[in-house]
Amino acid sequence: MKNPFSVQFENAWELFSGNDDGYMSLKQSYITPENEIGSLTLPTQVVEAEARKQRIANTTGASQEPFYHVRIRSTAPLLGGIDNMKHYYVGDTAQIAHADEIKQGDTTIKKSESVTHLIVSLVAKAVAACNCGQTVVRNVHSYGMPVNDAKDRYTSLDMNQMKGYHEITFLNSQFEDQVVYIHVTDTFPNPEAAQIPLALALDFEKGSLQPTPLAEEIQNGNFAIADLGAGTMDIALYDAGGRVIPRPSHSVQSLNIRGQEVYYGTNHYIDQMIQAVTSYFGAHNLVYMGSRERFIQKVLMPAFQANLDGQALIFYASHQARKNEDVTKLILPILQEYTAQVEGYLNMIWDNNDEIERFYLAGGGALFGHYYFQNLHQFSIPGEIRNLPYLNSRAYLFAYYGSAISAV
Repeated sequence: MKNPFSVQFENAWELFSGNDDGYMSLKQSYITPENEIGSLTLPTQVVEAEARKQRIANTTGASQEPFYHVRIRSTAPLLGGIDNMKHYYVGDTAQIAHADEIKQGDTTIKKSESVTHLIVSLVAKAVAACNCGQTVVRNVHSYGMPVNDAKDRYTSLDMNQMKGYHEITFLNSQFEDQVVYIHVTDTFPNPEAAQIPLALALDFEKGSLQPTPLAEEIQNGNFAIADLGAGTMDIALYDAGGRVIPRPSHSVQSLNIRGQEVYYGTNHYIDQMIQAVTSYFGAHNLVYMGSRERFIQKVLMPAFQANLDGQALIFYASHQARKNEDVTKLILPILQEYTAQVEGYLNMIWDNNDEIERFYLAGGGALFGHYYFQNLHQFSIPGEIRNLPYLNSRAYLFAYYGSAISAV
């Protein structure tokens, strides 16, 4: 494929990255020029935008940073080819701009064939490049793929979409007027669940992959990992070599237990928290109404981070003149319900599968419920707690990086 842009990629900086592309959000981990791991989360939300720069009337009161209003030119057939220049609001910006027109990840469409997922992935790569001070980059797209699709890797439309040349211009954002050129030279699909042990066994230090304290532990017997996500809870069993054992590995979203629907993804519980706080303030236009991501960033994460730093777990919320009111009593019972439901299900799995010797909790839900999970001594929470939401993206990054380095 011919380079359609005037920039040259032969000596471009290589962006090593791993994408965990969910239907609710994309998580990306990448290696910075300082040989550190950077990570970012971008909601899987896209809406077509105006061509001109526009300051959006923000009726929610939400912060417009990071604000991604972009123009994309791309060789990707899904985006109409290089002559079909398009403008988009991406991520939380789409929610602020045109909530009624928003396009989220569609669970009925393969991610590799989704315009929304393609756009969010490209913008995430451009954001990572800007964070690294780079505007012209080469990249191999390392990402997670459902096992059945991974078997079909060479016939997947993905091979014809992400590979190629892409120009992303930031119209409004902290990167305003920056233009990023990306040449995706190849794709590197990772069977979902199969690579998570890499993120447990390895870390990136001083420019190379190094074994973690868990590296030896997971080589000694079968173990299970519960990836606690936004919409589902994915459970995978591994043998001592880190290979997935198909049964009882599975995914669960909800179950009807004694006539009551029980949910295992965090989104259900975050929605309950938003409703509780909304009712408390008697308001319908709170900063985070309609956006779980804003609620997470403004109310939940500051409390979680402070708690990890040794402070008491206290949640604060604001509305108009009422600033930083303590809403802990509203949120903690919902958080406790989430962790109790997850614990009950995982105990059932373990009781019915004697071959499991150790059970690890991972994913964003492990951070979300850490306050209670840390007291469940039958389960282990591996590594740095703050990295738990990025275990998949780090695993995909490590898988490709290790492959690339060994091929040199």
